[in-house]
Amino acid sequence: MAFASIVLLGAFLVIFSLRLYRHNNQFRSDIKWNLFAVTAFGADHKLLLLGDSRIESLTCAQDIVGWRVLNLGVSGIGSEGVATYVAPRLHNLVSFDAIVLWVGVNDIARKWQATDVASRVTSLLQQLKRARARIGVIEQIYILNRAQDPEIDRANRELTALNEMLARRVDPNRISILKPFGTMPIDSFSKLYSDNLHLNEQGNKVLCEGISRWLIE
Repeated sequence: MAFASIVLLGAFLVIFSLRLYRHNNQFRSDIKWNLFAVTAFGADHKLLLLGDSRIESLTCAQDIVGWRVLNLGVSGIGSEGVATYVAPRLHNLVSFDAIVLWVGVNDIARKWQATDVASRVTSLLQQLKRARARIGVIEQIYILNRAQDPEIDRANRELTALNEMLARRVDPNRISILKPFGTMPIDSFSKLYSDNLHLNEQGNKVLCEGISRWLIE
């Protein structure tokens, strides 16, 4: 009887943990972080990726030569969400040699002003600087607007403003603004998108190559 109870309790804990892993972003990220600490122990070069779904889908980053990569991208997350997660875990950042951040588009899509997002991202970067790792911030790219939606036009203006503000505010001696897509006009980006927001495999490849170049500079 006692054995059966233990088995049932074990099954319950497994199911509970699986549900928590699926639905709780912080729990899922902590599991990834703990597994990374074990599997990448002793590695010479460690890279941390932080951001939203466009970071989360960046599977090609695992192929960056010479680097072990922890991807903590979370779909739908904004700058405040990343900051909330990072703040109590700053002591864990010291093990990373480089950190790449790409966040802000969800804030803008939720009608935040670029000035507010820039302030939050700048504050987040101040936290990350404590890690003493190289920091790269990926410049925002446009939301494709094939339907000429005025709301997307507004969002793209705010994204442009956000890029300009961050370029002025960051410390260039510690933080690099990464522009893996160059300064191509919006129409030339369309072949790199899977929808109006997310990158396809080709777009992710361009992004990974840009990160890789920065890492060896």
